[in-house]
Amino acid sequence: MSDFKYEDLLLDRALQYLTEKYGKEGLQYRSVLYLECRDGRFMPRLSALFSSVTGLEPDEELCDEAMERILDQELENATALCMDLETYIREFPNQMFDVVLCSQAFQHMKHETACSILETLKNVIGPDSVCLFTTTFTDSRRNAYTAEFLQDGEKKVLDVDERGFEDAVDTPDRKAVCLFSRPWMERFLLSCGLKTKQFQTAEKDALYVCEPAEGTLLRRSCGPETASGKVCYMYYYYLNDSTGMNTAKLRRLQEEEDEDTDEIRDAFEAAENFLYADGMPFPVLRHYRKTEIRCRKVSVADSHTVVSFYPGNGIAQVSVCLTLEDVPCDDFVYLHQIQCADDELFTVDGEPGSILQLCENVLKECGLRDPNRSGTSFIAELNRFGNCTDPLALTPDYQRCLCGILTGDEGYLHIPQALVEKRMTGSWTGKDFARVIASGSNYVLLNFNRGETYADYIDYQLPYAEHYFGELNRYFTMDAPTAGINHGLFFSAETGQVIRTVIQRLTESAIQSSDSRGVFGANGLKRSKQVRAEMLRTLHDLDRVNDAGLSALDGLVLDGLGMTHRIESIRDSLFLLI
Repeated sequence: MSDFKYEDLLLDRALQYLTEKYGKEGLQYRSVLYLECRDGRFMPRLSALFSSVTGLEPDEELCDEAMERILDQELENATALCMDLETYIREFPNQMFDVVLCSQAFQHMKHETACSILETLKNVIGPDSVCLFTTTFTDSRRNAYTAEFLQDGEKKVLDVDERGFEDAVDTPDRKAVCLFSRPWMERFLLSCGLKTKQFQTAEKDALYVCEPAEGTLLRRSCGPETASGKVCYMYYYYLNDSTGMNTAKLRRLQEEEDEDTDEIRDAFEAAENFLYADGMPFPVLRHYRKTEIRCRKVSVADSHTVVSFYPGNGIAQVSVCLTLEDVPCDDFVYLHQIQCADDELFTVDGEPGSILQLCENVLKECGLRDPNRSGTSFIAELNRFGNCTDPLALTPDYQRCLCGILTGDEGYLHIPQALVEKRMTGSWTGKDFARVIASGSNYVLLNFNRGETYADYIDYQLPYAEHYFGELNRYFTMDAPTAGINHGLFFSAETGQVIRTVIQRLTESAIQSSDSRGVFGANGLKRSKQVRAEMLRTLHDLDRVNDAGLSALDGLVLDGLGMTHRIESIRDSLFLLI
């Protein structure tokens, strides 16, 4: 029986154990670290069962073969990296795995090297992780060692002692093999913090199923474990005809707002008065309401919704706002990932539902029916982020976590640092305690307004404000319950999305005004004139916004949304219309 057949049999038994432990469906949520993966022969089997498979192979030629196999078989959840475990941990300091597999490798290593690998495993496993090791095996009480080599074209096997084995490991023309005795191997594993839970044999080979021994000190993630802040989902809707928006019901709801919404309303008024003294770029009517929103998997401290109507543009927006206190950073990533999910992952005022359902129900209550859903934005404001106090001096592991929150990527620990830094370049910093990072319609605001740098800023600002204005403007001292209000990010995202939604609606209207040949009928001709008039009015509004002078933050948001190209599309559409 060949070694490969032994390995296949042992892998079958390892997978059987994992299936019994996690359940067949549970395997698809588990990650695997495959040490010494060689040419990746087992990658296809592992890839089909687990959520992700990371193979480490220090030999460059073998690693290339493994990657070639992965690419040829289109294993999208598998990768092979040419590095050892210590290098991997330096490159990906926060990564943890559910399963570690090392097949037929330890018997060819010096004991010191094997011990170093097992000790290092404490950096990538948790108390519930499982480690699977296959090795050569003997029933004796002592290890047996051999050195294999070729002499005159014939294979020779020489029995050696431990010193001879250690020397043979460093000899290129000799293959050192250790046949571990079970008592020695189990003591060896235990000395590295792993206890053998199951032991199985396949003739001359053995499978050790190990878990962390009780009391073993495992390395916890060196990244930010918890954070506090807010999340804001912004959903945009438009009517085919901007004149069809009835605001009477919204105004009645505004009159019925109670004291519970005072803090939200006051924060918006303070920010709008300070940032837009001459009025908002697009006239808006807002309705504030407290809404008890709970998430199945995330602890929500407080919640509310804000409904915004833009009657001149036929656009409505619903902002769903959540406040989180001292929760795992992964909760922010999760909330971003599920922002458009139709599943009933939330309860709204005690009833199960989704954020999308909540938005549509709110719009119906406000008198807007059957609108077209347009763009979305996600804002995460972090007021506390691990032990980070300087938003401009983020360590690589903190940057990776921010990248995960920004993109909703639960695999953020796998992202190469170069890519993380590239994604973090779209940023704006106005003060030394605040930073905005933007990517498309997704935004993260680091607003450390509970720290020393913020207190120093206020101390410096106060004498100036008292001298010239009599007091410090409330905008500088409020901690708004809605993400992004404090530093204007909410309004910049709002302006960008309103522009994009207007362009989308008008571009669609221009296309609908003509038939497939671009020819206008009697109704289409009338419709085209209406669309042209509205396009001209919209371009005038946009020019007026630009004339007012966009802030650096507004510019960052508009660039991220690709607004320059979209505005030009309106100008091009005008040529299609009479």
